[in-house]
Amino acid sequence: MSNIYTEFARLYFRPGRAMSAPEAEELLERILDERGSYWVPVTYELAESNYIDYQYGSGKSAGLHNLEDEQLSLFEDIWVRFADEGSDQDTIYRWSPALGDTYHDGHSRKRHCRYGFDEIEVVLAEDKREAWIPSGFPWKVTAEGYRAACIGTYLTLNARHDMDLGPRTRLHTPRKPVDGFSAPSTPVYDLQLPTLPTIQSELAKLLDMEQKGILRIELRYWGRAVHIAQWGPHHHDEKEMAWQHRSGDGWANCLDEEFVALRKTWT
Repeated sequence: MSNIYTEFARLYFRPGRAMSAPEAEELLERILDERGSYWVPVTYELAESNYIDYQYGSGKSAGLHNLEDEQLSLFEDIWVRFADEGSDQDTIYRWSPALGDTYHDGHSRKRHCRYGFDEIEVVLAEDKREAWIPSGFPWKVTAEGYRAACIGTYLTLNARHDMDLGPRTRLHTPRKPVDGFSAPSTPVYDLQLPTLPTIQSELAKLLDMEQKGILRIELRYWGRAVHIAQWGPHHHDEKEMAWQHRSGDGWANCLDEEFVALRKTWT
């Protein structure tokens, strides 16, 4: 089995253009081609009037490269966040059909994708006194533990593969629900910690060692959990305990400089 690739594609319509749900699904079928999505849940969202979001596994044959010029004529520009499950970090790139760019032009300009958070929440067991909480944060006591405002960014991998799905997944394929996030999400390991020097060492310590009394640690952005770390059995050894990570990163907390400057939408 080759590496599993997850693509998150956001396609912005040209001014005055739009798409219906049947048209969005027809375009998705063209993107998936005959082979379908490679082990990744297929989703699309047409909630906004000026863009459409797709998620699929681009291994083997699925991908935007399957679209013809007439199908691309609807779109002003296209953004892709890409996760190779054999890597450690997402990449991001943009290409503009309206300016004559091709898929390969955009891919040649790929770079690491940076995500953001603005709050930390620590959920504790009933005995809060046993938990070590790092100093230097403006902690507030909550019903479940502690919460603090803290602005930071990080690099991480958002692989969305689900090995129960099969290698030729299509839209509406049944899958098990995932707790904690509204968007499809799978366990994420080896989190790349936030890079701000003033908080990195303290967060690394919090997320890297067993903490008695701590049940869950959440990084949040605009009130939404974007990363959850929960203490539990290690994914390779059920007898070994470790932090298990789930990711809810998306376009809403994508802080790539070019994306923020050109296309940031607060959703």
